[in-house]
Amino acid sequence: MTNPERKYHRSEFAKQQLRTAVLLFLNDKDLSSVITLSAAASNILSQFVRNSGKESFVDYACRVYDAFNKITPKR
Repeated sequence: MTNPERKYHRSEFAKQQLRTAVLLFLNDKDLSSVITLSAAASNILSQFVRNSGKESFVDYACRVYDAFNKITPKR
């Protein structure tokens, strides 16, 4: 049974989302959930990176795309 008093950290949610996404993907199940869970985990982890003063991969990829195409894509 789950302890209602337990404190959870966002990184725990991100890890579980990625685990579930990988299991679904490897078992060829529910691709829309794989994409949704992966994106949610990515958002959480990217924010941790930004909060530490570093550039996330998503931000880096947008910057590189902008350098080549002179337009920054939507996130």
